[in-house]
Amino acid sequence: MEPNAPSGPPGGVSAGWYPDPSGRFSQRYFDGGGWTDQVVGANGMTTTDAVPGAAAGPETQAPDASPASAAAVAPRSEGRRLSWYGVGVAALGVVVTGLSVTALSWADSATFSDVRKLTDRWESTTYDDAKIAYHYGAWGWILLLLLVIAGVALVAAAVNRGDGTGLRVLVACAAGAGVVWHAAYVAKVFEGPGPSPGAGAWAGSIGYLITIIGLAIATPRMRRRA
Repeated sequence: MEPNAPSGPPGGVSAGWYPDPSGRFSQRYFDGGGWTDQVVGANGMTTTDAVPGAAAGPETQAPDASPASAAAVAPRSEGRRLSWYGVGVAALGVVVTGLSVTALSWADSATFSDVRKLTDRWESTTYDDAKIAYHYGAWGWILLLLLVIAGVALVAAAVNRGDGTGLRVLVACAAGAGVVWHAAYVAKVFEGPGPSPGAGAWAGSIGYLITIIGLAIATPRMRRRA
């Protein structure tokens, strides 16, 4: 036997995971004849490490084969998972915005659809703010539809334990644009003397903000799993 080579146990020990004799890791695998380079760190992740020199085998006792012990020693991997709570908050925001442009009253029982008909005359205007407002009235629903589709995709990512990072960034950007675009539309519609914007008008921007907050809460966190 070469000097400083790991030696086996005097009485023979079955293969299994045992405390690392070098003390550098939580566990090291003993194959029944000697230590191997397979180790488990304190975080439960498996890796490799050179076999310590002159390491004696583990004490002469069989490893605990109980399910609890196996679960504690078995290698673990870590995965990034979306927060269901955050996804739910983002979905609530989309619903609030949806109600703003479908059912809620903007002023004097007028809905978004009623207001949009009045702003159709801005289509040919040369004023930038009026033009922007017209386009939101005509095409803003597409932005909301895209958020609904993206929300379904986020739920699918959460179900499949994905992190959905790229999707969350895209949805957050779209929702951010929605906040500004909707607010500009409301400001233009209600400028000058006349009725003040009602709950339906404010709910649109608030819904987009809630969506952004939900996406921030949904940031994936490292979670250990067997």
